[in-house]
Amino acid sequence: MRSHRSLGVLCLWLVLLAAACGPSTPTANPPTPSSASGTRAGGPVPALLLGDWLLQAAAANTIAGGACPTPLAASTCTFRLTFTATTYNWTTNVDGFTGGGGDVVVNGTEMDFFNGQQCTLNPPAGVGRYTWSVTGGVLHFASLNHDVCPRAPYLDNQSYSRPT
Repeated sequence: MRSHRSLGVLCLWLVLLAAACGPSTPTANPPTPSSASGTRAGGPVPALLLGDWLLQAAAANTIAGGACPTPLAASTCTFRLTFTATTYNWTTNVDGFTGGGGDVVVNGTEMDFFNGQQCTLNPPAGVGRYTWSVTGGVLHFASLNHDVCPRAPYLDNQSYSRPT
């Protein structure tokens, strides 16, 4: 009788242990904490980049489909990119275009743009990843992924300078 009771307790213990351990087959990858919360891992924008940057007038005119008045000038054809420690924002004086912005994090020479006002895709789908560099006072971006959000034309292979 005692061995049957011990065997029953052992079986119950094994069933409880198996239930606590969960399924033995792997499940789909759970979302990372950063993608589940709408934020990305990374640090703040470097002090060197904080503040305003202007897209060169010729590039702004190209994005505007040649609609800028001539002669081209920042006073009539510009897209202004402004960085805070954790956000980016565009403003423009180009007719037919609106500004926008979102969140940004930096990992070395990689900058991730996400949670954009004009992009309704949540991370990781709505993340634009770009390398950045500053040479001779010019900030240059190059795409690391296919950014499906409307910010891509303003960043991919674009150069910005400080306002004068």
